[in-house]
Amino acid sequence: MLLARFFQAIFILSLLGIVLVLFQAGATSAGQVIFSQDYRSPGSSQVLTFNRPEILHVFQANLQTNRPDYYTFQADKDTILKVKLDILRLVGQDNFQPSLALFGPGLPPPTGDEVKLFPYSLPAGNGLLVSAESGLATQTGPSATLTTRFDEPWTQTGYWERQSLLNELPERGTYFLVVYSLTQQTGKYALFVGDKPEVGLRETLTFPVTWARLHYWFDDLWWPTLGLVIVGLLGLALIYAYGRLVGRQFRQVSLANRNERRAALLKKKAWQQRRINHKPAPKQASSNVIIARLLTQIAYRSKYKSLVVPNLKPATQKAAPPVTPPASTKKPAFKWEVLEQSAPLPVDKLVSSNGKYDLSGQAGEGNNGKIIQNEDGLTQWGQRFKP
Repeated sequence: MLLARFFQAIFILSLLGIVLVLFQAGATSAGQVIFSQDYRSPGSSQVLTFNRPEILHVFQANLQTNRPDYYTFQADKDTILKVKLDILRLVGQDNFQPSLALFGPGLPPPTGDEVKLFPYSLPAGNGLLVSAESGLATQTGPSATLTTRFDEPWTQTGYWERQSLLNELPERGTYFLVVYSLTQQTGKYALFVGDKPEVGLRETLTFPVTWARLHYWFDDLWWPTLGLVIVGLLGLALIYAYGRLVGRQFRQVSLANRNERRAALLKKKAWQQRRINHKPAPKQASSNVIIARLLTQIAYRSKYKSLVVPNLKPATQKAAPPVTPPASTKKPAFKWEVLEQSAPLPVDKLVSSNGKYDLSGQAGEGNNGKIIQNEDGLTQWGQRFKP
């Protein structure tokens, strides 16, 4: 699909390039065509100004009775000026012979014959130059008719050549070209100024319009009408093909969007159904939480890795403290404390027959001189005490 689009683009660009080259060739051959009626008011003798007289300019105009056509331009010294006046090869213009003159600074002053051939006053300080063929313009009849023909191949237009001027301008200044008729004739003519074809993008792109206007100017209605019909049909065909292509792509995009919406709706319904039928899965810790936990465990182990836990033995259970009997009115028992250790006292000699301790009369032999003292600091010898 992509390769087909690429070749289509190459084909279209090549076709456009060929058409552009043809347009440029036609515009170059025809020169910068200027219709004087677009710049002059009807019935007036306005001067038409242009620049660079060495570039090919073609002025298409219609000469009227008692109204010369003036063209002016700025030129430098030693500029080669080449001017040619042709009439359109139309029915009824066989004997149409306009005249051509040039006046401006530095040109030679007019002679008596040139004054007769140019019946108009000149500005002060300007000389005059009249074409050599202008003398024939006063003659009439078939002998005065010039039969030299000129055909322009790109615009399919034909002319009869009439007047010409070729001169090197002596000074820098403003010069005037004048097209007039000594016999008060009227007709269509083409004034060619310059011989160096130079066209820009504007002339290239507007060449079809120029071609059609030239044919209408030559009263040739068939070719421009047929050309406009063909171009119109081609334009309609291209618009129709492009419209179908755009419509098909629009339908494909619309269908794709509708399928996407339908798939999204089905997916949403299925998700809702799964949510109703199944319990939600337990939440699992994200990867960030798992990584944080692992890093925490690694740091904890590396921190406490060198610590040694002592092997502690379980503590022995202490005996419960003896229960203290409630306080009574009896004399508290005395706790005796051995102040002077001596040989152990034989128990069997201390216990009497009734199971009670009897220390009477044995201070000297039973205890081996042992001294017994109670908590009150009293010292007694040979008395009977209860345990």
